[in-house]
Amino acid sequence: MRFRTTLFLAVLAVVAGYFLFEASGVLFSPSLSIEEPRFGDRVHATYTTVAGHSSPAIDVWVNGQILRTDDSGFFKTTVALFPGYNPIEVRVKNRFGYEKRSVTAVILE
Repeated sequence: MRFRTTLFLAVLAVVAGYFLFEASGVLFSPSLSIEEPRFGDRVHATYTTVAGHSSPAIDVWVNGQILRTDDSGFFKTTVALFPGYNPIEVRVKNRFGYEKRSVTAVILE
């Protein structure tokens, strides 16, 4: 009898863990990390690379340009710069509508 109870509790824990893992997309907003460029970087080219990580297979907007992360959550694109201060907005949105936003900026000299 004790073995059945232990087995039942173990199976219940596995099922609950799997449910919480799958439901995390519904319960939480996606992650977002901008790796490049760093805030305040000074550049001399009229284009810069924007790269970072988020949740896998999710939509990403970089200054309004839409792209999708790969299976590991990586994204990379280039944006045009104008002389002076250039804010770069990155937004991610999962399929349930949860969104995260981050802004970095570079200076074109």
